[in-house]
Amino acid sequence: QTALWLAVQNKHFNVVQILISLGKANVNHMAHESKGKSWTPLGLACRDGQLAIVKYLIESGASLYNVDQNNSTSLMIACKYANYDVVKYLLSLDIIKLLLEEYHATIVKNNIESWYTTSQIIDELELIGCYHLSSNGVDRYSKSYEYFLRAMKLRYKDLNNPILKTNFLPPMEVYDYYIECQTIEELELIKDDSDRIMMHSLMMWKRLSITFDFLNQLNTQALYYANNKEYQRAIQLYTHALYLRIKTQIDLHGYLGDLKNCTKINWQ
Repeated sequence: QTALWLAVQNKHFNVVQILISLGKANVNHMAHESKGKSWTPLGLACRDGQLAIVKYLIESGASLYNVDQNNSTSLMIACKYANYDVVKYLLSLDIIKLLLEEYHATIVKNNIESWYTTSQIIDELELIGCYHLSSNGVDRYSKSYEYFLRAMKLRYKDLNNPILKTNFLPPMEVYDYYIECQTIEELELIKDDSDRIMMHSLMMWKRLSITFDFLNQLNTQALYYANNKEYQRAIQLYTHALYLRIKTQIDLHGYLGDLKNCTKINWQ
């Protein structure tokens, strides 16, 4: 047991803050409490309903993916002990929402030691970024960039063994011949370029998961181009969406809409 672990066990929030602020506390250390029971500080806080400590630990880097001796995640622990405020907070986190398939990401349990591989977490972060762009929020581009950057940093967390992208799309006219950013430096170059971020997102989304929402986003972006009289780009996206609907057999009703929109633009 560590000082931080004991501070959490005894619900001393101020002590937890002091220990973590010193920069040496291991927020993911797992220790035995009694026979057959081992907890991380976050697991303890979720068990005991210490919402302030839960928030502080997560903000300080506590992993949401560690499991206890029963293979339970922090969310499962909070549910088991009926700590509703903690459950509500955990469910408000984008990454937890994604794990629960709110964003159509399928995550499976891999082995006893780890629920999610780093590659899966990267995919989830990238999908969250894509879904932020499909919202109408005024900060959607900055939100998307935030998640894309988090994913990219995770790819290069181990510089000796980076997790490089695979199966990314080659340059295509429909995406203005862009390719996905491969490094943090490349991503930083497009931070303030909304059109480039959108193309980056569409290519990434297609690589990860062709879904109903992805096809709708293609149509939304095509409509944006049409309204701005960029008719060639609009037609390219509409026809691309049409092709993908036929290929994947997803939302075939949208096929007629794509065809109608292409015809309408051609008459303008």
